[in-house]
Amino acid sequence: MKPNKFGLSRKIPDGVKRVIRQEARFGCVVCGTVPFQYEHIDPEFAEARSHDPARMTLLCAKHNEQKKKRLLSVADVLHFKANPFTLGQRYSQFHFVQPREPLLFQIPGVRFETPMDAIRCGGKRVLNMTGGRSTDEPFLIRARITNEFGRVVCRIVDNEMRFFGGELADLDQVQSSFKMTYAQKTVSDLEFEFLPEEKLVKFAKLKHYDKGCAILAEGDSCRVYSGSLKQTFRNIGLTRMACGIELIRARRLYIDVADRNGHGGMENILLDGNNSAGIGIRVAG
Repeated sequence: MKPNKFGLSRKIPDGVKRVIRQEARFGCVVCGTVPFQYEHIDPEFAEARSHDPARMTLLCAKHNEQKKKRLLSVADVLHFKANPFTLGQRYSQFHFVQPREPLLFQIPGVRFETPMDAIRCGGKRVLNMTGGRSTDEPFLIRARITNEFGRVVCRIVDNEMRFFGGELADLDQVQSSFKMTYAQKTVSDLEFEFLPEEKLVKFAKLKHYDKGCAILAEGDSCRVYSGSLKQTFRNIGLTRMACGIELIRARRLYIDVADRNGHGGMENILLDGNNSAGIGIRVAG
């Protein structure tokens, strides 16, 4: 893309983008939507001599188009820049298009063919998809991911994904990927990607804690904890089940497969719900 008439490149320095994201609280200042665009308010990019964060903000594609068509005035944008949606509502949001086909869920080490309760932890649904019982019924995605302090990091309610940011230090986007980072000594983070052509909802990193249970999925494996019990999963496939992974605090131990380090481990396994009692992996300890 060509620079403007003053030779200003369209490439915005990372440090400037970070300042703009933090001021806008990581979503379109009008509606909190992700993905967002970095917009020159006044002057517009064609007349700008620098990428000045004081004269820039975040707008979603819809509100950016409204600004270009003068349906959203400069005064309006400046008002929302000073009063961003996410600052008041405490969340930014991403909307899935209503899927008419089942999606795949993937976390490091485990792949789920939906619809199913992909993960249940402490008796609560962490990640699931329902619907598709007829050609007119869309699939609905739901999730609730909490950090080690019990605060909700991310929630999906009927295909509307909300990133909660009371302590959110950053939410950046790289193509179709979103990365959240919490400004805490004990870091909780989430990397999410939606690949519509592959029908895939992919969590490149997912950390969830609830009622003495935990899921730490990153790299090429998923580690799960129930009390003092630890299991590690790699290359696990789960299909056609009512529930993929369930973590509960109990005295009965359902799975105890030791890896070379003495910890529980499972890898290179495909579990098919047609040949099971409905739950793929149950870990309790």
